[in-house]
Amino acid sequence: MVSIKKDFARNRLASAVFCSMIGLPCVAVAATMEGVNEENLAVPPVEGKTLVYTDTEGTASFGWLDPINDFGVPGLGIEVYKEPFTAQQKYDFAGCLMAQPDRQLLDPPQTNCTAPPDSGKRFKLKTTETNAPIDLVVDVTADDSAKLYRVIGKFSNLTDASNSVGGDLNAFRFETGFGVGNDFIASSAGDGLSFGFADASTKLTIGDLGKSPGGLFGGSKVEGLPFFSTNVSGFEESEATALDEDTTETTGTMPAPYFNLFEDWRTLSEVPTGWFIDHDGNPANDSILLAYNADTSEAPDWQTYEKVFQDAMDDPSMGWDGNVVYEFDHDDDSNTDPIPVDIPAVNWDPNGASFASSVTVTVDNGDGTDTDYEVSDYVKDVLPLVETLGEGDPGDTQFDAISLVQSAAVDLYDGSFDVLIDGEAVNIASFDAEPDGNPDWADMPPTVAEVIGESDDTSAETDDLTFATYNSDPDPTVDGEDGVYDVAAGYVGNTYTYTDSETSETVSVTVPETLTLDEMAAVIGTGADPVTLTAADESTVTLDRRAGYLQGPIEDLANVNVNTTISVDDTSSWPTCTSDGTETNCTFTLRVTGLNDAVEEPTIPVTPVEPEPEEPTDPDDTASSSDGGGTIFGCTAGKPGSPFDPVLPGLVLMALGGLWARKRLSNA
Repeated sequence: MVSIKKDFARNRLASAVFCSMIGLPCVAVAATMEGVNEENLAVPPVEGKTLVYTDTEGTASFGWLDPINDFGVPGLGIEVYKEPFTAQQKYDFAGCLMAQPDRQLLDPPQTNCTAPPDSGKRFKLKTTETNAPIDLVVDVTADDSAKLYRVIGKFSNLTDASNSVGGDLNAFRFETGFGVGNDFIASSAGDGLSFGFADASTKLTIGDLGKSPGGLFGGSKVEGLPFFSTNVSGFEESEATALDEDTTETTGTMPAPYFNLFEDWRTLSEVPTGWFIDHDGNPANDSILLAYNADTSEAPDWQTYEKVFQDAMDDPSMGWDGNVVYEFDHDDDSNTDPIPVDIPAVNWDPNGASFASSVTVTVDNGDGTDTDYEVSDYVKDVLPLVETLGEGDPGDTQFDAISLVQSAAVDLYDGSFDVLIDGEAVNIASFDAEPDGNPDWADMPPTVAEVIGESDDTSAETDDLTFATYNSDPDPTVDGEDGVYDVAAGYVGNTYTYTDSETSETVSVTVPETLTLDEMAAVIGTGADPVTLTAADESTVTLDRRAGYLQGPIEDLANVNVNTTISVDDTSSWPTCTSDGTETNCTFTLRVTGLNDAVEEPTIPVTPVEPEPEEPTDPDDTASSSDGGGTIFGCTAGKPGSPFDPVLPGLVLMALGGLWARKRLSNA
C-alpha cells in the first residue's frame, strides 16, 4: 500500500510540473460526488419503475429502483446528498448515496444523510435476474480533496421463480468501476476509486454489510421487536474479497436465523404468506405480522411466535436483575441529557399484570434537594428491549429481555391474547381455523365505517354502518396488483363535498363502486380522526377507519438492508473523465449483483449499432489532430481559438519540461 501511494504521489508531481511548464491547467487529483447519472435510467419511470438499463439506449434491464419515497412523493428513487457528517465519532463523510426523501426542502430544512430511523433513507433496488449486474452511475467533479461517502440501500430479490433454483439467491456483490453493461471496466487498486476501509484489513460499513429487516430478525430501533428470531440475520463478507478495495462479496452462505427457517434468500413470489393485523385501519401503512404459513397454500400450517417478556428468574446465571434501561426525558429539553431509568422488562408485556405501570424516579437537583418524577407512557418505546437483543447487543453481553416461543396460531390466538402495538395492548380476535385451514380473520378485513351517533366507541361491536371494505386481492388471476376498497351499494353514486386537508379547498366527489388506496386517502385522509362529508341535501356522513386482518406475502423476507462506503480520490486515470480546460467531470459505477452460483450468468445484450454516417468529402470538414480537448498526462489542452494553441512552440516547452521533471524526480 505504501508503494502505491508513493507512486501516485510521484505521478501527481510529474503531472503538476509538466502542466506548469507548458502553461496548461492540471486535472485535479481528487473528486466530489455530485449526483446520480440518469443516462442509463428510465426517466420518467416506466410503469412506476425507474428501470436501470444495461446501456444508455435502453436495450435491456436487470433491475429497477422504486421512484416513490416513503412520503409518497415520486422522483428518481436515488440521490447523492453532499451533507458532511461524522459517524461512530471518528469517520468523516462528505455525504451519502441514498433514497430521495429531500428533507432539505422541509420547513425548517432537515438533513438526509443523518436523518433519524424510519425516515426513508434507503434506496429500494430490485434485482430481476440472478447473477445479473445492475449498474448505478454517479457523476463526479474532480477537485483537490479525497472524500468518503456512505451508501444506504435496500436490495430486493424479484428474480424469476421458474429458474433452476426457484429464484433463490444466497449472496450479493458490490463492485466499483466505470461504464455500464458490456462496457463496464472494473476499478483497479490505487486508481482513486474504492470502497472505504476502517483499517488496513477491514472494510468500513455503518451497520451490517447486509441483513434481513430487524422486524423479522434481531429487532430494530425502527421496526421494533422481532417476529422470527432475536438474533440478527446478517451477511458476512467473503475472505476472498476482504482485502479487495474494489469488490465486496458475501460468503454465499445465508445467515443461520434465515436459513434455518427458509433456506436460501427467497424471491418475492416465493416468500411465505402471512396474516397481519392492520391496527390503524390504513392498508397503505405497514401492518403487524401475526402468523405465517409454514407449509403450502394447499395444506396451510399457520405458525406464530409468542413474545415472552423475561424477568430476573429467567436468567439461569442470575446475573440480570430483570430491568432494562429507559431514557427518560424529564424536562422536554433536547439540550439536557435524559435520565436513565431502570424498568422491569415485564412492564412491556401486554398480557401481564404490570403492563405500562408507572415508575417513580428520584433525581438529585444538585442543590441538596430531590425531585420525584413519574415515568409513564414508556411502553411506546421498545428500544430498551431491543438494546438487549441481537440488533442492540451484537456482542451478546446482556441477557435477552424477551424470548420467542413457537406455537400454532390457533393455540395462541384464542380471543384473549393481546399484542403490543404502538404502546397499546391490542386484542387479537380468535384465529379459530376453518376446515380448510383458513382462519376467521378472513372475514375481518379493514373497513371504513359510517359512524352512527356521537359515541366515541370505535370497536367492531357498534351499530356503525360499513361504507367500504378493503379487498387486498380484487383479481386473483393478476399477480402483484394493488388492493381496492369495495364501496357498499347504498353509497355508490352519492355526491359529497369535503375539505381537502392539504389545500383547505372544498372538493366534490361522486362515490364510485371501488376506491383505490390513494382515492380513499384523498377523501378521508390518512390520520386516525373521523372525517365528515356533506351531501347535497346538507346531511352529513362521518367516516372512520376500522382495524382488520390481511393476508399476503411477507415481503421483507425478499429484502436485505445493505450498507457500504465509497472513497473517491485521484481521478487522473479514470477513463470516464472529460474536461473543458477549467472543470473536469467524471463518472464512476457502483455495480450491484444478486448471486447464486448454481445459475449461469446471463448474457448482457449487445447495444444495437447505428449505421455509421458517410465520411465527409470536403477537406475542410476533416478534423485535425490539433483539435485538443483530451487529457494528456493529467493535463488539459486548449482547442483552437483558446488563449493557448498547442503547436510547435508548445512541443519545445514540452520537451524541456519533461527533462526538468525527470531531473527533479530523480533527486526526490
